[in-house]
Amino acid sequence: MIRKVKDIMVRDFIKIDALCRVGRIQEIALEKGYDCFPVVEGDRIIGVLTTQELIKAHSNRIAADAVSNKYEVISLDANLWTAEEIIKQKKINILLVKEDEEICGIITKHLLDAELGKHVDLLTGLYRSDYIYYKAVELVKEDMDFSIIFLDINNFGHINKTYGHVKGDIILQEVSILLKKSIPSDAYLCRFAGDEFIVLIPYNIKDSISIANKLVDVVLCHKFQNNILVTISAGIAGKNKYNIKLHSAYSVVTNIINTASLASSKAKAEKSKISIAGNFKSDEIA
Repeated sequence: MIRKVKDIMVRDFIKIDALCRVGRIQEIALEKGYDCFPVVEGDRIIGVLTTQELIKAHSNRIAADAVSNKYEVISLDANLWTAEEIIKQKKINILLVKEDEEICGIITKHLLDAELGKHVDLLTGLYRSDYIYYKAVELVKEDMDFSIIFLDINNFGHINKTYGHVKGDIILQEVSILLKKSIPSDAYLCRFAGDEFIVLIPYNIKDSISIANKLVDVVLCHKFQNNILVTISAGIAGKNKYNIKLHSAYSVVTNIINTASLASSKAKAEKSKISIAGNFKSDEIA
């Protein structure tokens, strides 16, 4: 499940009146350990004071003189990847979380980085599946075409047993690098689980077939350590803009990924490079 802003936001914070003296705010920051204060004038938020502004400001100044406008407001139910995109695009460090026109929480860049770091696979450096779910859900909501290429290393269990898990880990890292270098710039890659990878392509299935073939071939042609033969199977499933009607975007994505996974298993069983499941139909949701 994709985590939301409300799952990690700081709920314990203090609003500071615009006329409050900076010295007093510095004292509160030290006493309470807070590193961000929304500054209000009446009922209106006029900015934020972070540790950085408090260090630079003279203690005799008032909050309104030291306040920063480098922040954005985000909804309580926004997901964490949306929060990250806003912070990157706006080049800010603070998000104020709003519910029913009231500020109810704070998200800092440090807090967000710590949380999203949990969604990066330590072995390969690739995102985990949560990121792909987020991107695919966004494409469903925008009614955009996309395809899922599900990639599975063939006989990986045998490789681990024959050459050891350390060699197996090195192969996973090398496959990750090969895939990352070979996908289009507008595609997204994650390590789904174990020796399985997913590529989210913002094109229809027809345009994704050549990409899937390329990914299979680039792994086949690579010379791995100890001349270990490594091959992968690919399954493709997709959505087009005409077949999504009633179901939640998340359930649609879940079923497309599952369909692509089954296609990959079919390719492996039939010793084919790829298997094409076709476009996913909304009435196929379980």
